[in-house]
Amino acid sequence: MIRGKGSRVRSAVRHRTGGWRTWCITMGWLLLVWFALWGAVSPWLALAGIAASAALLLLFPLPVVEFSFGLHPWRTVVLIGRFFYDVLVASAQVAWLAVRPRPPAGAITTVQLRSTSDLVQTLVSLAVSLVPGSLIIEADPENRTLVIHVLDVKPGGLSAFHRQVLDQEERILQALGSKDEIDAVMIGEDDGELAMHSGAVTLGSTVLLGDGPRKDDGTEERA
Repeated sequence: MIRGKGSRVRSAVRHRTGGWRTWCITMGWLLLVWFALWGAVSPWLALAGIAASAALLLLFPLPVVEFSFGLHPWRTVVLIGRFFYDVLVASAQVAWLAVRPRPPAGAITTVQLRSTSDLVQTLVSLAVSLVPGSLIIEADPENRTLVIHVLDVKPGGLSAFHRQVLDQEERILQALGSKDEIDAVMIGEDDGELAMHSGAVTLGSTVLLGDGPRKDDGTEERA
């Protein structure tokens, strides 16, 4: 009877933390952070780091992240190369905003992602935030939406920005997702509404910031 209870407890721990393998990998990363914080490596620090990491994972268990991982080398190179290109272009644009006479017209907008993966949403959020001129304000894991602040919005620029975010999501899936997940997300209906490169955009709610008369629906008033 006691042996049966112990098996149920171990099963519950594995289900809650995603398995012993995931638990050990997370513990290893925490141990590296522990060494980085102390700036030294020693047996005593290793024992203390293992104890602290284990206590942290037991007291604050991480949720299980389901993701079918499949590494595609060439698509990963494309993903990294395009990311650095976006960073360089955005850095030049932000530098120009700092010296031009006209102030930027910022906006807060919501982008609806197509993937249902927590990991993909996290990677897209990181990629968008690391590019100058855009910042994630809120990530909703239930509705798979990202609330993003855009530093400067040109006329019709929000649609182009939404397409950039969705293209970034697509590149991440193409580089790191499995074939089944890519097909499930990218294959749309016959009219191409959700197909790859269709440019389909869900604007969601948009709040424009800055000078100039604007309508409540987020569109700029024209004389």
